[in-house]
Amino acid sequence: MNVSRYRLLFKKLSLKLKRASGTPLDLLRLFFAEKPDSQEKQLIFVGTVMHARIARIAKWLKRHNKLSDYKFILICDHYRYSNKLTGDLFDEVHLYTNQISLRYQLKKTKSNNSVYHLFGPPYDAIKIALKHINLSKAFFDYQDLLVSNFGLNPPFDYMREGLKVEQQVISSVRGIICHSLELQSAKNHFGNFSTPSLYFPNYADNDAFIVPKNKFDQDNIHIVYAGSVYSAFRNSDYFGSSQLHWLIELFEKQKIHFHIYPSPVNNQEELVDYFILDEECEYFHFHKSVSQKELGSTLAKYDFGILPFFNSKTKRIIDKRKYSTTLKLFNFIESGLPIIVSEDVLFQEFLARKYNASIKVSEKDLANLKEVLSNINYQNMTEEIKKRREELSLQTHISSLVNFYFD
Repeated sequence: MNVSRYRLLFKKLSLKLKRASGTPLDLLRLFFAEKPDSQEKQLIFVGTVMHARIARIAKWLKRHNKLSDYKFILICDHYRYSNKLTGDLFDEVHLYTNQISLRYQLKKTKSNNSVYHLFGPPYDAIKIALKHINLSKAFFDYQDLLVSNFGLNPPFDYMREGLKVEQQVISSVRGIICHSLELQSAKNHFGNFSTPSLYFPNYADNDAFIVPKNKFDQDNIHIVYAGSVYSAFRNSDYFGSSQLHWLIELFEKQKIHFHIYPSPVNNQEELVDYFILDEECEYFHFHKSVSQKELGSTLAKYDFGILPFFNSKTKRIIDKRKYSTTLKLFNFIESGLPIIVSEDVLFQEFLARKYNASIKVSEKDLANLKEVLSNINYQNMTEEIKKRREELSLQTHISSLVNFYFD
């Protein structure tokens, strides 16, 4: 484990140096880049880590008639980009390697008719973009906010620096696109601000809908989790919610099959524990990450999804469980899966209930999960999910985001 810890530390330090510095060629390109006097209509997505939700939203925006003559551009960190999340969706993809190359790309793609869709955290890209774009045409898209982790006194230096950018972007852009309720946490800690906001939960992606199962085998239960996981050497104060060793052990004792598909942006060093557990455990199965295109049909093979985030597993403040959301919730719904949801994740359980997909559990309930699951009407749940996901879908609600850009 120490080897993985040091490899991850070395990788992060190397990337930090690469992002902070620039080659002479980068400087020359920036210096001689012409400022385009362009009137081209563009929707430019700018962020550091490529989040799966961005590709989903961009796909449906691209189909909207009001944006049919817009060019879709992605600007993202070369080292945190995954083609598994985007495919060939964007008309142009510009991957920056350091701050200077990011400034160059912002300069080269500048247009008087650009709308900027900024996404984070992390805020490396946004920090630079705030100085070089027209903020009256910029919108900030968030799912998670740094401030909802530890308030204004986080234990990490990078997070303290990130909070400054977070407060700045929230107060300076034209609008905020809220996939969760964590903006309430920002108001509690930063104070009130007047920036308009749009409540826009991730919603279900109509393209990913799978016909649900009608039943499951009580003696051969398969539960699936898709998303980031972390080995035990990572800081448990922050990563504890996604260190799932305890859950693997609990399901192994009950002879419940548990499948994990890690996020495509997970570092391999963070997964070492799970490769070992896959070898040691009969009922735990650790799979390779899959693309968003493959995810729906992959998840649909199983019986239940799970959101196992409990207060006892982390030192992050209550705001994180109270107000947060996660894309995997909607991935499960798209695949027709009822979701075993922690009672501690209040907003996520509310959303799952809106789709009639929630099986709310306490941490104690998980120790006797087979009995809990024996009391549900699986067929009724899956039929309700199938009906409700059409009403609460991206296709149905994408116009509200388009209108928010231009109101």
